[in-house]
Amino acid sequence: MTKLEWRKHYRQIRENISPDSAAMWSRQMAESLARRLRSISFDGVLFLFAGMKGEPDFLPYLVRQSFNIALPKTDANGSMDFYMWFPSDDLVEGPFGVREPNDDAIKVYPRSGDCAVVPAVAVDLSGTRLGVGKGCYDRWLSEYKSRLLFTAAGVFPPCVASEPLPREPHDIPVDFWTFE
Repeated sequence: MTKLEWRKHYRQIRENISPDSAAMWSRQMAESLARRLRSISFDGVLFLFAGMKGEPDFLPYLVRQSFNIALPKTDANGSMDFYMWFPSDDLVEGPFGVREPNDDAIKVYPRSGDCAVVPAVAVDLSGTRLGVGKGCYDRWLSEYKSRLLFTAAGVFPPCVASEPLPREPHDIPVDFWTFE
């Protein structure tokens, strides 16, 4: 299948995930991620995303963990930068309907030892991440992945493909997709 066909297939799967299951998986993955980060005495910035419908939403669970969190902002051209986010900060709707930090947020760049959890429509067992197709995260990861301690795909368990997903030269794989 093509990337477009895989996206359609996994979007249909995501649409059938109940809100209760989505909340349960989001909580379980966030708790597991927090345990992993604490086990390595993580004190960097966690580059995260604010989950939309069909995506895990880690923010409600990780805000209680005292991690330094950065969230992305995109412009209409698909260029993406990250900004520090604190629980008291409002999130606003960005150009693609994604919740983003407000205009007062402080821009931040990854440093050695930071971590990133990026959204995915699906991911396969080799770490090939199928995004939404705009390439924002692949462009960002191509510039910053070498600085990061690890990258992970934030994806619900039914969207982990047992067979290889198509990977193009510009696609940047993630290091893992399960937080266990």
